[in-house]
Amino acid sequence: MENKYRFKFILIIILAILNLLGLAYLHFNPFQPAPKPQESEAPVESVPAESPVPEETEPAESTQPVEAVVIPSVMQWVHDRAADRPQPEPEPEPEPEPSAPAVWYDSWADDSYQRLISRQRPIDASYEPADLVKTSAYSDYPEYLRQDAAWYLEEMFKAAEADGVKLLLIDGYRSYTEQRSLYNTYVQRYSSSTIATMDCWPGASEHQLGLAVDLGDRLRSCNLRICFDSTTVSSWLREHAWEYGWIERYPYGKTDITGIAYSPWHYRFVGTDLAKELHDSGLTMEEYFAE
Repeated sequence: MENKYRFKFILIIILAILNLLGLAYLHFNPFQPAPKPQESEAPVESVPAESPVPEETEPAESTQPVEAVVIPSVMQWVHDRAADRPQPEPEPEPEPEPSAPAVWYDSWADDSYQRLISRQRPIDASYEPADLVKTSAYSDYPEYLRQDAAWYLEEMFKAAEADGVKLLLIDGYRSYTEQRSLYNTYVQRYSSSTIATMDCWPGASEHQLGLAVDLGDRLRSCNLRICFDSTTVSSWLREHAWEYGWIERYPYGKTDITGIAYSPWHYRFVGTDLAKELHDSGLTMEEYFAE
């Protein structure tokens, strides 16, 4: 029995040694795959230029990647399709709106509603408006104005009446002769310095244009006096007269510009457009036309 086990033990030792030797061989001599045999290159025979290419010869396959061939073709197709479609016309750029032309007012023509009159710019003694009409605006005596001025004045009186304001028309058109008579009366009553700043000079009074009025209160407490500017009538006129084409012609603080003393009762018709411009700007006619 001992010999039997000794033999087995020796066999196991031998097998273990052989196994270790095999592992060592594999470690120091790794497996190398056998080289692939190279195909022999066949000599390429030159084909004469005149030799026809056989019909059965298939074209050589392109070595270009598939994507490089397909994608350009698709892009070209899309481009061609887009070119065939009708292209929308570009919308024209909106032209800038032309600015409203400046309104031109005639301050020289005798019949112009904007006639600027003064001692330096008098009107002829023979001038008389051709369209004078009797106005129905409330007054103590018959008063006349140019047709448009009369109509707008009447509308203004109606609006004031609706607001509970009682306007009174004291004076309207005065001829050159009437103006000269009034001037002579003032000369006997006032000093020369006072006369110099009064709207009474013949040929230089807006009343001769048929476009000026003297307005007052029917209570007659401050008519044709400076205290008129503190009345309800005067306040209403300053706020609304321009809406009807009338302006306070000789306002406070403008005597050096207009040449006429402050006269809160004296209003002048210039038309609704210019009246709005003067009201918004705070300018007198002299300042406006000087600009």
